[in-house]
Amino acid sequence: MRDKTRLAQRRAAQTNDKGPSSSNSYILTSILDEKYKSPEIIKPHGFKEQTYIGLVTFVTSVIYLNGRVLPANKLHRYLKRLNAEDYTPLDRTEKVLQTMQKHGYIIRIKDNSGEETSFDYHLGPRAKVEIGEEGVKGLIKTVYGENAPDDLDTKFKRNVGVELKTNFDEDADDAGAKKKAHARKATRRRNNDDEEEDYE
Repeated sequence: MRDKTRLAQRRAAQTNDKGPSSSNSYILTSILDEKYKSPEIIKPHGFKEQTYIGLVTFVTSVIYLNGRVLPANKLHRYLKRLNAEDYTPLDRTEKVLQTMQKHGYIIRIKDNSGEETSFDYHLGPRAKVEIGEEGVKGLIKTVYGENAPDDLDTKFKRNVGVELKTNFDEDADDAGAKKKAHARKATRRRNNDDEEEDYE
């Protein structure tokens, strides 16, 4: 019964997976070559931004590593290890988590399956796009350094589980397909124009 409830919660999170409904919300994606994506070039600027991105990356990572769903009480246990269960260098912990929700990095879902109401945290669309699995593995490798396990990828996949297809992902796929189709049409038009010029 518990597993069915958790699956229902994950599907509820997918319903909210498009992030904040504000027309001013957006998700950053990079089209730069890998050589331009080094931390020295794209690192956050200033103490507040660096601290916030660090906390977002940490919270995203522990959600990923717990099968993409993390009970609120367990998240607070992780934060306690960082001495951040109540306060962070930015503000109160709860307020920072609310900001992450507002920015589309995490989604908070009510869990009514037990005798008492609790909450679970799920991955938001920006966490998946801007950090993703590769970002989480990068954090693990940075923390463990040379002591990172040789079978990191295998253990990572086992902990993270399988991503369920979401409305957000489907929209992104549709947009990508439309862009590719447009590019193919543009290429065909250019080729036709070149052929006509050759005959002139």
